[in-house]
Amino acid sequence: MRVYISVKPVINLLVLITLSIFLVSCGGGSNDPSSDEDVPDGYYQNAEHGIGFQPPDEWEKYYPSVGVVAFRTPGVTSYANMSLVVESTSDGLNEYAKSNKDGLSSIAGLTIAGEEPQESIGDKEAYELSIYIELNEDESNEVRQEHTIWVEDGKGYCLIFSALTDKWSDYQQTFQEVRSSFIFDI
Repeated sequence: MRVYISVKPVINLLVLITLSIFLVSCGGGSNDPSSDEDVPDGYYQNAEHGIGFQPPDEWEKYYPSVGVVAFRTPGVTSYANMSLVVESTSDGLNEYAKSNKDGLSSIAGLTIAGEEPQESIGDKEAYELSIYIELNEDESNEVRQEHTIWVEDGKGYCLIFSALTDKWSDYQQTFQEVRSSFIFDI
C-alpha cells in the first residue's frame, strides 16, 4: 500500500526542501561557514568540514536546521535545490551508503531507481543513488533526486540534488557542474 503526500503546487518547493534534508538520515554539523583565502571567488566554503564548491549563479543560499548548507532556485515557482548534510560515522563508504539506502527504502512513495557504487566526487570515492518521490496520487509532481554519498575522516557526506522530474533535464548540467567543482581539505 502506498501512502501519498498531497500538497498544493505553491508549497511543493517547501516539501522538496524538507524531503531533501530529511530523506538521508544525516545530521549535525555547523551552519557557520568559515572563510579561506585559498578557495576561488564565488565558492561556498566550510573549513570545519574541509569542503568548498561552486554553487549555481543566482541560487539562494540558506541554512537548514539539519545539515550544513542548501541552495535553491529563486522564487516559489522554481523547484530545484541542492543540500549538503554531514554527520559523524565510523562506517566505511559501502556500509554508510547501505545504511542510507536502507533508510530511504522504508519511505512510502519513494523509489530507488538506480545506484552507482563506483562514482567519485573530486578525488573521493563516492556512491550515488537516483531516487523518485511521488508527491501525490496522480504523479504529476514527482520529484527526482540524486544523492552522492562519501566518507572522509570519520564524517559521512550526503550531497542531494532535487528537481521535479519533468524539470530534471533543465538542471542536470548545473548539478554536474556543482559536483565537479568540489574541492577538499580547505
